[in-house]
Amino acid sequence: MLGTGFLMPDKGKAKTEGLFTYIDFLLHELLIEFMFFYAE
Repeated sequence: MLGTGFLMPDKGKAKTEGLFTYIDFLLHELLIEFMFFYAE
């Protein structure tokens, strides 16, 4: 669940990894949208 790491400051490493995972997910989504947009 998104935001769990932010509620537990003692789990800073998990928070950072979760953030990068979320950013990576967003970038992949944007890339897919981009490819479909230019494929037409």
